[in-house]
Amino acid sequence: AVAAVSFLAQREDILPRAIGVGGFSQGGYVSPLAAARFGRIAFVVVGSAPGVTPAEQNDFAARTALERRGVDRAVIERVMALRQRVTRFQHTGRGQSELEADLSRARGEPWFRPADLPSPPITALGPRGLSVLDFEPLAVWRRVRVPVLAMWGAEDQAVPAARSLTAIERALATRVRARSALRVFPNASHGFLVTSPPGAAWDWPRMTPGFHESMVAWIQGAAATLTPTPAAARHSR
Repeated sequence: AVAAVSFLAQREDILPRAIGVGGFSQGGYVSPLAAARFGRIAFVVVGSAPGVTPAEQNDFAARTALERRGVDRAVIERVMALRQRVTRFQHTGRGQSELEADLSRARGEPWFRPADLPSPPITALGPRGLSVLDFEPLAVWRRVRVPVLAMWGAEDQAVPAARSLTAIERALATRVRARSALRVFPNASHGFLVTSPPGAAWDWPRMTPGFHESMVAWIQGAAATLTPTPAAARHSR
């Protein structure tokens, strides 16, 4: 992301101090990280950005998938406990044989695939894998010093939208928050498609109303504050 900004800044037809970065879903981890590390990024736009670690986000997505399939609550809790055992093994490498045996028995259950559980054999994660699994986004958001547009769908099945908005909003510095916009679109999915209530007739997938318009308007407003006036442009030349 930083390399892309550096490349664009060399073009004569682009204002080098008005280049922003955008990311969707787990790209919402990357965009603020680029802005925090590189001082020449002007603004950040994220959609469905997790305000939790990848491990927590994956657990949320698995639980949501099971709930939407009508899996019994007690079963869901057992499944989530099994997922936690997988996570502990990924960190410690201990208990492999017993965990693999339990995963093998679970493979025949109808909830196995939506629970996003691994099939044996399993391997522990090394330092690089754990650095991704345990990546803490809020520490990065605290270092962002440019305006932010962050958007979520209220019916997001992969990312905890309300929790992420609250966490990221609190992480932003006061002066950054004053120049930013955080918004949840009602009846919108992880990909900002309009969601239908259970039992409703099938309809064509379509973007939630106002998503593109509000994004373009915000970017234009942010860029306008970074664009030199004609007089300033002449003076700079």
